[in-house]
Amino acid sequence: MELQGFSMLGAWSRFSVYSLGLLFFGYFSCKYASVIVKKSRMSAGFMGVFFLAIATSAPEIITASVAVSSGSFDLAIGDICGSLLINLFILIVLDLFCRRSFLKKELLSGNLVLVFILQFILLAAIFMRGFLNVGMEFFSFGFENFLIILFYFLFLKRERSISDLDDSKSENQEKVTKHIFRWTVFVVFLCAIAVFGRLMVSESKIIVEKSGLNDVFFGTLFLGFVTSLPELVVTVSAIFNGSWAMAVGNILGSNALDVAIVPILEILTAHAPILSMVSTTHVVSVCFLEIAVILLFILIRAKKFVKLYEVFIILLLIVPLLVIF
Repeated sequence: MELQGFSMLGAWSRFSVYSLGLLFFGYFSCKYASVIVKKSRMSAGFMGVFFLAIATSAPEIITASVAVSSGSFDLAIGDICGSLLINLFILIVLDLFCRRSFLKKELLSGNLVLVFILQFILLAAIFMRGFLNVGMEFFSFGFENFLIILFYFLFLKRERSISDLDDSKSENQEKVTKHIFRWTVFVVFLCAIAVFGRLMVSESKIIVEKSGLNDVFFGTLFLGFVTSLPELVVTVSAIFNGSWAMAVGNILGSNALDVAIVPILEILTAHAPILSMVSTTHVVSVCFLEIAVILLFILIRAKKFVKLYEVFIILLLIVPLLVIF
């Protein structure tokens, strides 16, 4: 019994160390990504929605991919669902403590609707495949993935269409050299994230097996939280720099991209749609998330009892963690 306790303590200690490593390289990859996109003459909104979202979602992409490769499908989808919940939690908590709200209609409305649709596709697919045993696929590639890809590109197209491009700038040779250096460092950091992501998944499986926790809960809470830390760091930094569009864009872009990870995972499974091989408990997480998104949409349309309303949404996002536990 004592040896098992030491074994569990060791597993949790290693998981914590790997989490810190993931946070360290996730933070600096985001920092370099931020510098890269600032030199690319794009709007702050599109920087957050696409480029920074890729950087901050790299831990989710890599960790979920490693989990699927090792056969831990619930850990992978739990990581995605947890990240979706925690990202929205971050957005609302930060707005709650800001002196003036940055949840503005012009920043949120359109993209929030598309994020809602993407998450609904995920919810519907898990529900239909899990409860109704109904699903369509093309050569083992679920039909829901085609819808996810379509709406993700619509999401990017919408933000890109309102992006302000400035083509008047030109880069000299020195700037090009610096740009290459930044990209090189950025790629190295992504590789480091891949290493720590693999180590975290290995320790997660050990903890789940020895503690009796289920993959859904551990993936949603612990993996979801750790892989969402880069979003927290970047969003806070954007707020302190007064870039509301980048802060909101990063969260919404990350949520859209997190759903868009599912088709990537589908390719890795090869033999069957991944959403047909996961627990239906994930429905609880995404269902509460969708309710929270609807309430957030109402909030930005009618700014009444804002703080109390936001506290209610925050509490609502905690409920699925209690249910799946």
